[in-house]
This record gives sequence, C-alpha cells and structure tokens, in this order.
Amino acid sequence: MNENEKTAEKIKASILELLKKKKLHFSHLVHSEATATKSSSAATGFDPSRGIKSLIIRGKKSSKNYLVCILGHQRIDMKALSLIVNEPCEFEKLEKIKEKYGLEIGGIPPFGSLLGIETYFDESISLCDKVIFAIGLSTESVSMNPHELIELIAPHIVQIATMS
Repeated sequence: MNENEKTAEKIKASILELLKKKKLHFSHLVHSEATATKSSSAATGFDPSRGIKSLIIRGKKSSKNYLVCILGHQRIDMKALSLIVNEPCEFEKLEKIKEKYGLEIGGIPPFGSLLGIETYFDESISLCDKVIFAIGLSTESVSMNPHELIELIAPHIVQIATMS
C-alpha cells in the first residue's frame, strides 16, 4: 500500500468512526471506481442529482485551497465562488491534490475539516432527501441524510452551482 492509499484509508476510517460516534444513520457502500467522469453516485447506481461532487479549488492570489461541494449534475459557478472568497479561483491541479492530500479524483470527501481546508456546500444539497459521497477512496461511499451531514460538517452554505 502506497502513502496515498494509506492516507485515503485513514480518511475513510475517520469519517466512518465519526458517523458511528455521532450515531447517524448511513449506508457504507463499496462499488466500482468513481473517476473524474464517473461520480460516486453513478458508480453505485444512484441518481447523479443525489451525488455530492467534492472539488478542491485554488485561489489564484493566495494559493489557498477551498473544498467546494455541489451535486453531481451541477457545475461550479467560478464567478460566484470568486466573489464569496474575494479572489479569482481555479481548479487545483490533480498532482497537487495527490501530493497535499493523498487523494485521487473520485475519492475526495466533503469533509474539509479532515483536510484542513474551508468547506463550501451549494445550497441545493440541503434540498435532497438523501445524498451519496466519497469517503477517501474512489471505490467506497456513504449514503445519508444531507441535513445530518450539513450539521456534522458545518460548511458555508452558498449559491455556487449552475446546471451542467
């Protein structure tokens, strides 16, 4: 097992432990690999409009990372995000994500606190009855109530998504 796999396993274990400790109702799913083109929801057969895409964004001025979470069928409105964080933004490079966080695309969880980065959820996530998201590995996800997830993570709730 390489270092990135060890990091991803630790993140997965931390998330599952936290969900159990808080006595939240959730389903742990093992599935085919999620990728940049195939989300966790698609890999598990869930509707993509219930899947949370967790994207690591970089501020162009500060080089600060932000974790932005939107639904699987949405895209980030970079102009809206730039206004919220007060600087132009771009997607973080894949190599930097692997280097800094030990994660692969398709495995990034919506838990910015575990990664040491500020987390933003699009407001549409709270409108779902159930959501599914990666937990560190591109082959494992969790399905749960979005309101419990939001209460647990306490992200900034903002309007940052457009339809793709």
